[in-house]
Amino acid sequence: MFGKASDVAQFWKNVEAVKDERLPGHPICLDKRTGLVKRHVVNAEYTIPLFTHADGVEFQSRDTIMVWNFGGLLSFATSLSSHLLLCAMPKSCTTESTWKPIMSYIKWSFECLQEGYHPCFGPEGEPLPKGSVFEKLAGQPLTCQGHRAVIWSIQGDHEMYSNHLGLNHWNSQFCCWECDAQQPLTKGKPCPKGKAFNILREDQQKFSCITHAQALAKGSAHALFTIAGLSTKMVRHDGLHVMFCRGVCSHLCGSILHFLCYNDGKGRQAVKPSDRLALIFSQIQQEYKKQKAPTRLTNLRLSMVTDPQKPHQSWPKLDCKAAECKHFMPAFLPVLKAMLDTSNEMHAKMVHALQSMVSLVELFDEAGMFLDKRTYARARKLAKEFFYSYAWLSEWAEEADRYLFHITVKFHTFDHLVKSSCDINPRCTWNFRSEDFVGKISTLGASVVHGVKTTRLCQKINAKYYVLLQLQLERLGFDPVDLEPDP
Repeated sequence: MFGKASDVAQFWKNVEAVKDERLPGHPICLDKRTGLVKRHVVNAEYTIPLFTHADGVEFQSRDTIMVWNFGGLLSFATSLSSHLLLCAMPKSCTTESTWKPIMSYIKWSFECLQEGYHPCFGPEGEPLPKGSVFEKLAGQPLTCQGHRAVIWSIQGDHEMYSNHLGLNHWNSQFCCWECDAQQPLTKGKPCPKGKAFNILREDQQKFSCITHAQALAKGSAHALFTIAGLSTKMVRHDGLHVMFCRGVCSHLCGSILHFLCYNDGKGRQAVKPSDRLALIFSQIQQEYKKQKAPTRLTNLRLSMVTDPQKPHQSWPKLDCKAAECKHFMPAFLPVLKAMLDTSNEMHAKMVHALQSMVSLVELFDEAGMFLDKRTYARARKLAKEFFYSYAWLSEWAEEADRYLFHITVKFHTFDHLVKSSCDINPRCTWNFRSEDFVGKISTLGASVVHGVKTTRLCQKINAKYYVLLQLQLERLGFDPVDLEPDP
């Protein structure tokens, strides 16, 4: 579930090799025997990198449940084999004060994991209960080999980061916790030149990024960020939401499809848009077969792109699941190339934007956990080409008075996602498996909700989850080698 000792040691060697700024001065680089900070991880083969993830999911028609979980960053097994439940709390029975005691216990646990020793005090510094297992184990190593575990990746979507971790909200003036990007307009006044989040061209940007040291000094009110060495630089932008699910790729594909279906501009179309879309989708289905795509759209309707009754009054986007969007793009690309005349600059920019994005996703899929310098440079180049093409298309749409090629905060966070790939491949921290795990906990919650008070639901979920975990660990053939295909 957490990786072999050789894999763990190699992970930290790679972290050192890419010169990850989060490593120097981290407690795992402190030799407790001498009290000196070293440049490498002490006892690396026994220092397990962890991720923690949280997300809300609907478990009945009138309520959602917030699920916190964690696991080994080096595990690529199925979601139930790689994730462990921390807590599951229904939203309807929570208040502002609910999460503080819960997070104090979670923080306490992660601190003990990071130190590698059983706790000597409770989460609030109180004495351990007399006669308890905690008191008997107090101060002893967690394992005889000296294992410890450290959070190296905090995962979730932007809503969780804003509402639960207290990071910058996407609608606030300063909408990014990674830099000083701002809303283009605040109370009718433009922001400083080069600071607007919707500036995609790199030569026009004047963002000042926050370093790990600055993030540590700034701190945060959330309990997780009071753990030694853990800052907001551990928070990873989620490719699932930033790129695919109503993200950058969704806006790109939606705008291109809208342009193809309504290419006569505003007003009456010579050919029904639905007929045009049906023709496009029939060709995409053929490409699905050629490419043997593992995840496919079973249907493509205008309502998945825009409001057919008001097609020119809102920003289009391809509304589908993340994995469907991810595999839709490479199937759509040859169809688009065949339909458009690339001697037309507008057509060429659309093809180039989609080609750049398809190539970038393929690069992340094919690369290992850590990108070498050449691969990272290519990733930056592809992202830059995409941004320049998309910026041109957005400006064209504005001049033509068309609701196309919208730029949201996700484009800015996508820029950070690509730049942070120098530390670790975004494929290893996006939330496809985590979303699957949260969905399974939702199903478990729905199975015990009948006749149970909402305030007691988490206890029922815990009891049933213990049984599920026991069966999972004891099932025939349980082995981390039993991998789940990447979405």
